[in-house]
Parts: sequence; C-alpha cells; structure tokens
Amino acid sequence: MELKWEDVLGAHLQTACGRPLSRRSVVPRRVYMLALYACPPEGLLLEKQKHKDNQPTKRSPRQWTFRFYGDEIDQVAQLHHALNRWADPRKSISEDISDLILLKPDETSAGSLRKFRVLIDSKEGSGRSKYEQIVAPMFQVANIETTVDVVEDNIVRDIAKQLPLGQFECITIVGGDSFAHEFIQGLMARTDWRQAIRQPFGILPIDCGSNNGLSASIAHHSHGCLNLENAAFALIKGRPQDLDITSVCNGNETRYSFLKLEWTPSNSNQATIPMHKTGILRDLRHSMSLRRQVTRKSPYSGRIWYLSQDADDHQPTRYFQEHSDDEEEAEPALDLFTTELGFDKWVELTGPFRSAWVTNTSHATPTAFVAPGAQLDDGYTYLTFIDGTQPRSEVWRMLFSVESGRHLKRPAVQQIGTRALKLEPACTSDRLCVDGHTMEGPSLVAQVHRGLARIVALPRQRQR
Repeated sequence: MELKWEDVLGAHLQTACGRPLSRRSVVPRRVYMLALYACPPEGLLLEKQKHKDNQPTKRSPRQWTFRFYGDEIDQVAQLHHALNRWADPRKSISEDISDLILLKPDETSAGSLRKFRVLIDSKEGSGRSKYEQIVAPMFQVANIETTVDVVEDNIVRDIAKQLPLGQFECITIVGGDSFAHEFIQGLMARTDWRQAIRQPFGILPIDCGSNNGLSASIAHHSHGCLNLENAAFALIKGRPQDLDITSVCNGNETRYSFLKLEWTPSNSNQATIPMHKTGILRDLRHSMSLRRQVTRKSPYSGRIWYLSQDADDHQPTRYFQEHSDDEEEAEPALDLFTTELGFDKWVELTGPFRSAWVTNTSHATPTAFVAPGAQLDDGYTYLTFIDGTQPRSEVWRMLFSVESGRHLKRPAVQQIGTRALKLEPACTSDRLCVDGHTMEGPSLVAQVHRGLARIVALPRQRQR
C-alpha cells in the first residue's frame, strides 16, 4: 500500500499492551510499539489498482504498529517526532521524509497541540455517543485537544457571543444547518463581529438527513462522501477556507445565511407545519404525501429582483479586501442596493412561479444538488425557479433529477447566479425561511458577502 502524507493522522509510542509510553519507563531489552494512524480512502489497494476517480472518496481509520526494543528508543522517538510534525496540516512538506534532518526529541516537539472547541446539538439524540465513538478517537490520535459541551440552540448563540477569539483553531459544530446557523448569528451579534466571523469553524453531521446541506456541500467541495468519518478527517487535515455569508434583511432584523432561502405559499398545507420539516428542498423523494402537495399546489405569485452579473466572468472582491477600512461598521454593508430596483443591472421576474429557491452552496440538502457550479466562496447565490406557465409535471420531473444535478438540463428549470436579490411574495402571509429558520416578511433583501466567514475544509477537488 502506498500511504500518502495527507492521509496520516499521527503517531504514538506505546507499551506492548497498547498503553501510552513514557520514555522514562523504557527498559532497554523490552519490546515496545510505534503506532501509526491514518485515514486512507477505502479501496486503496496494492500494486497499480486505484480508487475509482469518478466516485466520491470514502475514508476509514486505520492503524499500523511497529515493534522496537527499548534500546532503540532514541531513533524511534526521532521518527515519532517527524511523523507527527509532518502529519500536522499547519506544516508544509517541501521535501521527502527520507531527506529530513530529524530533530532531537528532547530539544524540540512536533509543535503546539491544536485546540478544538466541540459544541454538540442537544437535539441530536445520538450526537454525544457517536462523537465519542467515532470522532473523539480520531482527534486523539491526531494530537488534538478538545473541550466538549452539549448545548441547545439558544445557548450556542450565547456561546458564540462570548467566545474568546484566538484560543481555538476550530469551533466544531456537531449537528445540522440550523444549529450552525445559530452559531453564526451569535458571532455576527458581537461588536467585534469583523474579527469574530473569521473564527474558523467546522461541522460534523450526525446523520445524513435533510438538515445537512452545508456538510454535503463541503463533502462535494473535496469530492468526498458525506459521513462522520470523512467529516472528522476534513477537520483534522483541512485548513480554514473562506465561506460566503449572505445578509438577509426584512427591514426589522437581519439574519446571516450560509445556505438557503425558502418560500412557502400560505395556501399550502405545508404552511401549518414547522418550516424545517416542510421546505421544498428537504428529502422530497422519500415522502409521497409531500410530493403530492408540491406537485398539486397552484403556482404562487410574487416578484423577484436580482442583480444581473455573469458569475463565470465576474469575480467579486472578497469582503475584507473591499471593506478593509470600515472598522466602525455595525454590520456588513448592503451597498449593492444603492441603485433603485428596476434600473441599471437590476432585473425583475414577475410570477407566478411553480417553484423558486435561493441557495448559496452546491447542496441545499444531501439529496438536493441544486447548484452544481457553486463554490463555498465564489461570491454568488443561485436563484433556481420554474415559472408558472410550465405544467405541474415539470416540478415532479425536477424532484427526480435534482439529486444528480440533471434538473438544470430541463428547459423548464432556470438558474441565475447573482450577488444580490429581493424576494417579495404577493401574499404577505406567505412563509419565508432562512437556513431552516422562519423570518417575517413581507419581503426580504439579500446580498452575498464573499469570503466573510472561514470554515475548515479540505482543498477543493475538481469533479470528474
């Protein structure tokens, strides 16, 4: 097997029975072990066989042990130090391991331990047990020190408001999109929000349910499978990357979204059910009753204005590059709305609509691959809609092709990348939702701030 450096988690010295080894207790002729931990892709085989490039990578933790005698401890300790040093993603490997000048273990260390704050959603019934069973051992072998708390939605916002900055390399959110949304709201409610929002965070999906759109988008970003092992590996070996945040404002309050904006008509049966259980972007294919509601409902009326710019040709400036001197801002500026709607590059869409979604990332849910071209930090949100002149059957066909992204090949489905938009339902009682949280209307304006936040992820891989 050819094991790559980017797959290695860490190494540990152990006694013959697998307990942590203290160098002071080493006896010269006694047998000890060097344990090497990695998380390589499944299907990584001997000789020239390779993992299929067109399939998402699925990883599994592995361990190898090597025996040595106590009188070899100095050489093995040097190797142990080098393995941990270069397994750390904060280090850059510019030379082969065989060319390294191994430093004396009593003079140097592999580097400071990374510190993660872990916040587990109390609503995730198996959250703590799955974290302890799967994630905690991976963090431990990767030499990551953790502080773990099980908290509620309203508490995670307060924690974010009071979080000491610069103390943790990553705030690990163990839960879904709604839980992560509350964390972001807490960071943005601070007076020092410009610094707070740059605190790197990561997300661990307890399951693969519909409340994991951000996790699915991050997995797609690195061409990986959506599961807890892959997500934990991404936090261990990943580095902070920019993440777009969209300001969504109704005139009275502002929410900060990383995922999606949904619109449910008031005459729909879904309007009486909590939004996070009814959004059109949840796992519709697995609910016959919900599919019937979606395909039988009448078109809904309203207007949408969007700023017309070609997402392929125009790269927006990153927020903190464009607003580097605006230290006194109370919140991110909605400066794209200085021009009156309907003029200049503003385009108006008039309903009725069969469907209308707004998504920041590639996936709104794990089974809704809504915007295949979206990146975590491209500075655009994606408006996807079917106008009311199309038959109901087009919504049905769209639902069965959205998982693969083939819905965009249907002539009835239109998608527009934009940096700003306004959504105005004709009926003021229609329900609007931001990242799974209901937000009052009667209309919403939204503007994308490119790269405002930072999320820990693996490097982007081109999809084959």
